[in-house]
Amino acid sequence: MKLCKVTLLTLSDCSYCLELKGELDSEGISYEEIDAYKFPGIADDTEEKFQTEYYPIVFIDTGDDIVVLVSETKLQPTSNLRVYNSTYHLVKIIKSYIK
Repeated sequence: MKLCKVTLLTLSDCSYCLELKGELDSEGISYEEIDAYKFPGIADDTEEKFQTEYYPIVFIDTGDDIVVLVSETKLQPTSNLRVYNSTYHLVKIIKSYIK
């Protein structure tokens, strides 16, 4: 298993965030969570930098790079900024980095 750190930027009342955490828990994938309501500065900066208002936003630290996963963005996706279309798709992407 690759040693990657997964960090979720979530909203406590977001059903997609809850669904993702449940899926990661059931897969045994560890993650750190940052609640956007508790850290609004981080949330605002992240939304602005990655041109998104949708949650969850996932960061994967591969050791060599940081990959950001968002559901929508006004930016052009790259190898470090990937777009997912469902919780299933998001979990599949996360697993591709850690397994």
